[in-house]
Amino acid sequence: MGNQGSRGLAHAKVDTRAGMPGGTTSCYFRTRDALLLGIAERLDGRDTGALSMLSELGDDGAAGYSGTLGLARLVMLSGTEPWLTRSRAR
Repeated sequence: MGNQGSRGLAHAKVDTRAGMPGGTTSCYFRTRDALLLGIAERLDGRDTGALSMLSELGDDGAAGYSGTLGLARLVMLSGTEPWLTRSRAR
């Protein structure tokens, strides 16, 4: 999703990219809709984890990740790799 968008999404391509045997993705996600939902849930989990980490770093004022400055830094990071790929997938 992050590299080719939803039009380039196929079960076989996910298997290849993940280095998994053919058919693995379709075993877990039977339809394209199920695959898209799985991707959305994974992105949500990764984003929630990142925001939780930001919250923890925000408790340490010396780290520079508190308040508006912390949020601005997170937004800036979303435009650089490896977070850029996730932003594109979103």
